[in-house]
Order: sequence, then C-alpha cells, then structure tokens
Amino acid sequence: MVGPQRDQVAVYPLTQNNFGKIRNKPGNPANSAKAQVTGKMMDEIFPNIRPGLDEYQSEITTLPSSVFRGLVTLLDESQGAILREFSAAVPAVVEALVWQLPQHEPFNLETVESSDIVKLPKRSNGLSSLIR
Repeated sequence: MVGPQRDQVAVYPLTQNNFGKIRNKPGNPANSAKAQVTGKMMDEIFPNIRPGLDEYQSEITTLPSSVFRGLVTLLDESQGAILREFSAAVPAVVEALVWQLPQHEPFNLETVESSDIVKLPKRSNGLSSLIR
C-alpha cells in the first residue's frame, strides 16, 4: 500500500429533486435544507432508527472516530493551508479584543467595510492581509 491508510467516507450527492416540491415553511430555508439532508443521510446510514428515539439523537450527535479522522484528513487536504494561515494571524486580533491595548494604529480589518470583506475570495491575499 502506498501512502497513509484512509478510511472510506460515504458521499451522498443530493439535488433539489431529492426533496420534491419546495413549500413555503417558516424558518431559514438553508437550515431547513441542511436538516433535510441530515435526515436523508440518517435514513440511509441508520434505516432502523427513527427520529424521536433516544438512539436517533445519540447517533446524530456522535461521530465515529474513523469518520472524524477521515473528515479531519479531508479538511486538512482541502483547506489546511488557509486554515493554518488564518490561525497564525488570529491571536493578535483576539488579544486586542480581550485585553485593552495601548494606543495603536487600527488593524487593517477595522478600516474596511464588512460588505467589502465578504466580497473577497476565501483564499485571497487581500483577505489574509486584513488580519495580519
């Protein structure tokens, strides 16, 4: 075997067709969609466990170690570099929020409108420079 051993992670491709006709419901549509996806996945993974049972809540909130390792590996491979870069920059901002700092120049982040920040691509140098 070449490379590290990887656990198998099931992938469930879902489209709007999986959910039938969309009806107007109260609440955030994105949260409703996530709940529907979670419900469909639970039905596939645990067909004998139904919502409302204690076992259902236990299974939905408990992630097996092998699946967690796979998730962390996937996250590291796909987003690891950018997460580490942001993690290295964040302590200075958190320190400023928690402790009163002496007079200083504003952080770059303080000089930009939030509406402009959300327009920046996730991996952009511009976004990274705002928290350095």
